[in-house]
Amino acid sequence: MSDMYALILASPGMAGYPLFKDYCRLKDQGLRQASFQKLDAFLQKTREWEQAEKRVFVSRLFSLCETAENSRELIVYPLEQRLLKPVLERWMKEKDCDARPFKWHGLFLSSESRLEYLEAALEKSGKKDQQVLEALMDFYSHCVWYSFHHIAEDAYLGEIEEDRQMIQRLKALHKYITDEERQNGWKKAIAGHEALLNDWTAFISSGQTEGFAEWCEEKGKAYSFTQAFYYDA
Repeated sequence: MSDMYALILASPGMAGYPLFKDYCRLKDQGLRQASFQKLDAFLQKTREWEQAEKRVFVSRLFSLCETAENSRELIVYPLEQRLLKPVLERWMKEKDCDARPFKWHGLFLSSESRLEYLEAALEKSGKKDQQVLEALMDFYSHCVWYSFHHIAEDAYLGEIEEDRQMIQRLKALHKYITDEERQNGWKKAIAGHEALLNDWTAFISSGQTEGFAEWCEEKGKAYSFTQAFYYDA
């Protein structure tokens, strides 16, 4: 993927936003205070724009974000709160709204409703948007991983039924992955999640509460458990 700053500075579609380009150039150089001054001037200017003009800018910016590796570092709090989020939230309320504002809100902005927006974007795209699909799968997979990440210390941090539901959701989503290599990778990851949850369930159902890692080893279960390190204060 490309660098976000380079994309914006080279994009013909961003030529009409010199203050925003100055913000990107200065931020890329590590000049935070100067870059924020340019951003503030740009945001002040956008207050004079009609909603349609704001939407054009937001669409151009997020279209570039979709192809960049570091887009999240560009979207700082003032930009998000004063321009991007209000435009997307107003857009999402429109009747027959397409998937884009849901997708961009879910992928690039901070929100407690991120999962809801990504799910809506996937439905509106007919489950064809691979970027949204994998963002959703990353979300569910991380939730399951979090439940497991201290399991070698006999500490399971999740709820079994909730994790089972998330694993089922991962199974349902993975069949829409179009790249065969990535689909196989997800299939392997999901199988690993499910096997570990099944083994933990069998372990605690046997009445044991300690020694899960040793129990797995005795039964020939080859898991690469996360190691935890503790340091004296």
